[in-house]
Amino acid sequence: MSTSNRSPKPRSARFADKKKLAAYLGVVPSTYQSGDSSRNGRITTQGRAEARWLLIEAAEHLRKSPGPARALFNRVAKKRGHNVAVVAVARKLIELVHHLLTHNEDYIYRLPRLTQEKRARVRFLAKKKLGIEIKSAAVRAGSRSALYGTKLNVQGRKLKSDIAKLAAANAERLYSAIVEQRKTRLTNPNAPLIPTSDLVFDPTRPTETDWERILSQATTKLLEKHKTTN
Repeated sequence: MSTSNRSPKPRSARFADKKKLAAYLGVVPSTYQSGDSSRNGRITTQGRAEARWLLIEAAEHLRKSPGPARALFNRVAKKRGHNVAVVAVARKLIELVHHLLTHNEDYIYRLPRLTQEKRARVRFLAKKKLGIEIKSAAVRAGSRSALYGTKLNVQGRKLKSDIAKLAAANAERLYSAIVEQRKTRLTNPNAPLIPTSDLVFDPTRPTETDWERILSQATTKLLEKHKTTN
């Protein structure tokens, strides 16, 4: 009896594209065909119900948080209702997961503070249970907080969360403006474009560099706000 020497395929190879992964989880509309006509119905609900439930729960959370996902939910909900809008966010989420895994990228709209804490927890567990020392990639600025000596009446943890939320809200606003502009220009090609000065970040094609810029702007805005209130 011979054994194969072929190496296992990477997990991403199981789903060639994001649409197949969405179909596997049953968050794509079913299609009914009769003769020359075709129409879409409810989602197929194929695949594991538990995985689909987790995906829908995540979408319910995203629709309440600032960012492009909330803008997508609000836009679809106005036309198709709550349930259809949540499924639309769920499908967008699983397609995003496929992209991040296949391209080995981080989620841009993450809360930096929570990401740092989760990675620190992973390093702690790796050392405790496996004896593996994993050094942090973050550059330490010293033992004191970056807010030390500024006399600002604000906690660093809260400030970081507020910065990320403000930046995500700006991304949501730009996403809505871009989608609305595209819709308008389909009927009126001469409709005005979004001013270049306002388009500091394109949430439909986000990059880490642009996101760092919008985070910096949010930081400056919030620090100025705290200075005037103190």
